[in-house]
Amino acid sequence: MANKLKLLKKEGALNGNRKELLKQIKDEVMVLKSSPLYAERTKNKVFPVIGEGDHFAKIMFVGEAPGKNEAATGRPFCGAAGKILDELLASVAIDRKSVYITNIVKDRPPLTAIHFQMRSRAMAHFSTVKLKLYSPR
Repeated sequence: MANKLKLLKKEGALNGNRKELLKQIKDEVMVLKSSPLYAERTKNKVFPVIGEGDHFAKIMFVGEAPGKNEAATGRPFCGAAGKILDELLASVAIDRKSVYITNIVKDRPPLTAIHFQMRSRAMAHFSTVKLKLYSPR
């Protein structure tokens, strides 16, 4: 991960152009060949699940890793868990579009999943940046 988000090295980067930083995260994840799950993603022709929602959300949901539906679409929480999340949000009158949803691991682990710590190590930096960027409640 040669780049490791150059924007963060600039003082005050988290207060700068949030959309630019989120695009940079996406671009880096897309080509992150050092991730142990990159080969699995490209072999199966699926997508990384970067995240979606309001770029200035005060509420953030972070899942562990994408499931089959999420990897097929590149969208977080769009399968059975997403339906439950949508129902929970509706029950407290929160529009899904007003929150930000992401995962620690951006690629779907294989069915014979390696230990969570190994899966998440390559992607942890991106989650840390997003958590700092959003500063959710």
